[in-house]
Amino acid sequence: LQLKMVVTQSFLRALLAAAAPTRLGGPTLPSSVGKGAGDPSRIEVVCADVDGTLLMPSHQVSERTVRLLVSLSTPHTLTPTRRVSDTGTSQVYDNNPTSRNRRIGRIVQVGDFAARSGVSIVAYNGDRIRCAQRDEWTDIFVKTNDATPEPAGSWSAIADSLVHKLILLAEPARVLELRPELTKLLAGSASITQAMPQMLEVLPLDASKGAGVSQMLNELGVSPDNVFAIGDAENDIEMLQLAGVSVAMGNAPSTVQHVAQYVTATNAEDGAAEALEQFVLSL
Repeated sequence: LQLKMVVTQSFLRALLAAAAPTRLGGPTLPSSVGKGAGDPSRIEVVCADVDGTLLMPSHQVSERTVRLLVSLSTPHTLTPTRRVSDTGTSQVYDNNPTSRNRRIGRIVQVGDFAARSGVSIVAYNGDRIRCAQRDEWTDIFVKTNDATPEPAGSWSAIADSLVHKLILLAEPARVLELRPELTKLLAGSASITQAMPQMLEVLPLDASKGAGVSQMLNELGVSPDNVFAIGDAENDIEMLQLAGVSVAMGNAPSTVQHVAQYVTATNAEDGAAEALEQFVLSL
């Protein structure tokens, strides 16, 4: 059995491709009310979220999890994550020249919405995170070891670049207030999701972790039935729905737990390591 490890988001910004045979443990984690469980003995690909899953609340990876990841990824090759998470049209709005004005207008529109609402906003531009000006909210990405936000001076300067994702940042209660307003404003022209309570993400309609993993599986020639996925947030739902074996973190909201087949412990309790040990490795 060839086991491949895929870490989504920005963890090492890489795919970890493993060639070590793996013997699976039994499905002993508490069951959720999601779809019927797949066959853990047929897992070929492992897909793991990072923030809230592999990372503890301190934004560190536990020694136990590191040991498991190393055992999954030796020998390994590194490939930029964007190859998995981007689907060819993964700017926030279509980069086709015929729709260039609409794309720029929409990005400016979201920026104007953030300004009117008094919240911060950043744009993902390749490996870069850009903003009009840095503040305590944009610097969250510095604390979480992402790229340091680059101030562009004005939002219009950002709108003319290739943007993969927009994130509005505010207190969780404010994010909940703004979400229906932004949904109405975008009117189906983009997807809105959340990875963290203080972040509201704007993505192209065809972009999700599920879509990215599906593209990767097509390239690898692996069936979704042979995938193990674990995550904790709304933006993990499509990935969990795709996977033959899916696990939600104990710290995940109920909407995510109900999509998954199993629920593990929280990220503070090494839930990801527990799930990897149960389903992927017998240590």
